[in-house]
Amino acid sequence: MKKDLENKIKEEITEINKLLANVINVKIISDEDIPFKKIVEKIEKPHPYIFYVLFKSLNYIIHGKNLFQKSLWHVILEYKSHFFIINEYFFTIQMYADEISSDTEEIAQDLIDKLIDCCDLLDNLFQNHFKEDIKSKKCYVNNIYWNVKRIYEFFRDMLKEEKKYDSIIEVLKEMKSNEGFIFSLILSFFSTCEFILDIFYIFDNPKGAFFKFQKKNWYNKFEDVFGPYNLPEIEKI
Repeated sequence: MKKDLENKIKEEITEINKLLANVINVKIISDEDIPFKKIVEKIEKPHPYIFYVLFKSLNYIIHGKNLFQKSLWHVILEYKSHFFIINEYFFTIQMYADEISSDTEEIAQDLIDKLIDCCDLLDNLFQNHFKEDIKSKKCYVNNIYWNVKRIYEFFRDMLKEEKKYDSIIEVLKEMKSNEGFIFSLILSFFSTCEFILDIFYIFDNPKGAFFKFQKKNWYNKFEDVFGPYNLPEIEKI
């Protein structure tokens, strides 16, 4: 099955290479060499992971998260004599250009349209390939760990910086002073924990009733994952 999907991706890459024939993946220029400016923002569909799969399949150089705060990755492209950064940021794709002008905006839109068309080819391929498995309730985990963790860290760091707290415990002790941020912090904390519990369960029980597990309350989920326990420290958690 994996080999079959790989072969289909290779076939699509041939078509994608034609669509992106004039797009150059820049290997030398860094974000410090050009004062990039935001030109297109908040592209939510296709999902950023499809862009990542696209660039990975094309063997583009994918730079790490050292460009923008809260950014996971970016690529630097040259198209029609202009340089662009495609950047993943909080569940969306953003584009930065080497200058802002009507000419650059038109070129940028042309480039992003081409990339979206290529992503759609891959997205449709994945949907068709996994459709039957999804119907039969086989699980394919979308790894959102870094996304939910970043949201949690955003509220945690904002509260710590605002009040100069030394720890999250001190933040929680003063819930009433910042109820909105605290509530968001708690929600994102438990979202992160719940994802971790789900992953632990899936890897420990690859043929287990995952959808039944998801409906259980926190206490029973924790017990299913970590088993019976008698330690007071665990009981406290």
